[in-house]
Order: sequence, then C-alpha cells, then structure tokens
Amino acid sequence: TDVNMRPVSGPELVNRLTAAGFTAPVLFMSGYPALSNTLAGSGSGHAVIVKPFTIGELRRVISRILENHAPP
Repeated sequence: TDVNMRPVSGPELVNRLTAAGFTAPVLFMSGYPALSNTLAGSGSGHAVIVKPFTIGELRRVISRILENHAPP
C-alpha cells in the first residue's frame, strides 16, 4: 500500500485490516525517503520500498517478504 493514500493512509489501512483479522504480509511504498525511514524504524515488521524502484528491486523485496511469511 502507498503510505500517502487518500482518504486513508497506508498505515491506517493496515491498522484497520489487522484489527479485522487480516494477517498477510504488508509492503509499504513511498516516494518520500524520510517517511520510509520512519516506517522502516517503527518496529512494525512491515517491509518498505522507496519510489522510484525497478521491477528487479520490487521482485527482490516481495521474494524476501514471502520467504519470511509463514501462512496462518
């Protein structure tokens, strides 16, 4: 999810989905490196990628997320 979505931010969307029982891995993306650093350091365990990114970078991040996510 993009961090700066409207009308609900990406982190707020994830909070709402988590409260509803959603357990899939999350990948945040943002064009703002400082905001991405804040999310990465938040301790949430969610992955973050900074725009612009290449398809190779996206593939690597998604592969890493899926390798580390055990299905419920």
